[in-house]
Amino acid sequence: MLAYGFVGPLSSLLEQKAEEGGKIFQTVKVTLLANLNGYAPAMAVEFGRKALSSTDRPGFAELEEHVKQKR
Repeated sequence: MLAYGFVGPLSSLLEQKAEEGGKIFQTVKVTLLANLNGYAPAMAVEFGRKALSSTDRPGFAELEEHVKQKR
């Protein structure tokens, strides 16, 4: 009973959190590889943006505004 009611849901939650943390590194990796393969920086960022899930992905206008603020 303890395994099904507590340990199972807890392990699922921890697994989900670990996957979310690794998604950031996956996005950075995709962006860097696209840049190293000769794509323009804007295209490389678009590759990285597409690596995110649709719920976490910023819109194009939102990303463009954020990049312009950093200059």
